[in-house]
Amino acid sequence: MSDSRANLFVNEDDDMPDTPALDAVAPSSTHVDPAEDDDPVLHSIPIYHSSVPNRQSQTLHAFQFPGRSAAQTFSGASLQALVKPASRVVELRVPMDTLQFYDESRTQELGTRVDRVALQGVLDSTNGLYAGAILEQDGRERVVLFPLDSTAQLRALFKYIDDVDAAHAAQLTESSAAATAQKASAVQVLQTASRMGLGASSGPLVHGEGLCLKHVKQFNEELWQALLWQADGSDATRELRLALDAALEDAVEVKSLFSALLDELVAVGTS
Repeated sequence: MSDSRANLFVNEDDDMPDTPALDAVAPSSTHVDPAEDDDPVLHSIPIYHSSVPNRQSQTLHAFQFPGRSAAQTFSGASLQALVKPASRVVELRVPMDTLQFYDESRTQELGTRVDRVALQGVLDSTNGLYAGAILEQDGRERVVLFPLDSTAQLRALFKYIDDVDAAHAAQLTESSAAATAQKASAVQVLQTASRMGLGASSGPLVHGEGLCLKHVKQFNEELWQALLWQADGSDATRELRLALDAALEDAVEVKSLFSALLDELVAVGTS
């Protein structure tokens, strides 16, 4: 009994075999073959910055026309370009194809012969956005970035239909002038009472409506300014395109502070 119990215990003075610690075990080095990489770099393209030739007097804007057909082209000789700078509204008047799908009988209904489509959009400031293009020269590709001043989404404007509706509404107003005169005093009382009931809570709403009416009034009073539309094949367009393609290869000097960039990103995220 004593011999079996003695075999169960080990004396402290007995030498124990040394075992390496877990941290001391060196990991096996494995070499990853580039051919076995899940996401290898196939091709790298240098990036360059460019700009219009005269940044002080020239600006660059991108017009987006979602409803445009891929086969539709704009001719500089027949297209009319207009802008209202203060209202930041641009309009293109494009000739219609009257040879097909054109109903001449509606000319009398509309009061005019509609042979142009008006495309209108608002110039929205980009606040530092760029447009990019991949160019190839001497077998080498490069990405060129152009700073944009604004973008505009062009939408078809059916003003001739609005004019017909406005004329129809004017006729209805004239026919019911007598009834309107009798109800004018009651309507005025109700409007005054409703405005008094809204009180201070209607302040932001009234302010927003006032700004909207102010912009509409400014747009209606501002005169259109004609722009010269250059087609793709014109000399002016080719010269401008060559100037934009001649990217600046000088080092770009960063003048913005990192703290200012963070403040701007936070302001954009909370707006």
